[in-house]
Amino acid sequence: LLAARAAHALGDNERSNDWLERLKGDQDPNDKSQLARLVTEAELALDSRDFETAANALKALPEDGSKNNVAVWRLALGVAFAQERWEDVARLTRRLRKQRAISEKAAQSKLARANVGILTDRAGDGEALLKAWNAIPEVERLDHDFLLQAVPLMGQAGKGSIVRSTLEERLDKKWDTELASLYGYCGDESSVCLAKGEAWLNEHKRDPGMLYAMGRLCTDAQLWGKAEEYFAASLGLKQQLKTHLAIARLFDKLDRSADAQRHYRAAAEMAG
Repeated sequence: LLAARAAHALGDNERSNDWLERLKGDQDPNDKSQLARLVTEAELALDSRDFETAANALKALPEDGSKNNVAVWRLALGVAFAQERWEDVARLTRRLRKQRAISEKAAQSKLARANVGILTDRAGDGEALLKAWNAIPEVERLDHDFLLQAVPLMGQAGKGSIVRSTLEERLDKKWDTELASLYGYCGDESSVCLAKGEAWLNEHKRDPGMLYAMGRLCTDAQLWGKAEEYFAASLGLKQQLKTHLAIARLFDKLDRSADAQRHYRAAAEMAG
């Protein structure tokens, strides 16, 4: 094992594999040296980005409790993340978090990515998407980075009303202009969302994110004049690419091509 690790560190994977092969023999797979070989093989393969070999080595571990230790879970998490097996990533991260074997910051980041991946995989199936959303623990649904990706995804899949209550809970608890801008994806019930948005604006009158969201909601409700006012107010406070694009598309709907082109150019300059 030491020789295999040394060869790997020198970048000689062929020799490293040869040393690992010497350990295989006809020994009992439950022998401790075989357990060490499989774990080492998985670790070195993961480091070499040979994720299939790493996964196979971990699968070969006997079902006698050998898989139930923190070192193996960490390796399995790395492989699952690399292979985008998001259900496994979420399961292993929660297990490591429970054992306090992963930092809270790393756990939040891994869970946010995994939960978004799970939703993305089901975006084309409304029933499966809803089931996946409901299966995510509430504390994870309230995570800032998760919501930034999940709310647009759910809104575009026609499930904006499903995420609305979660986003409202998060914003009522702690205001965040970046999250507030996502409220524009929750407009399945325009009148309800507009009323809530106006109430928030009374408390956060100069918030560019909320003004942007109100512009989107008014666009969906075909309140063209109000939508233009909100987008313009948002741009007056903060120049953002997404706001320029939103107002440009609004002007396209209104056949105001010169105004639309002006904002498309502004968006292109910001993107460049």
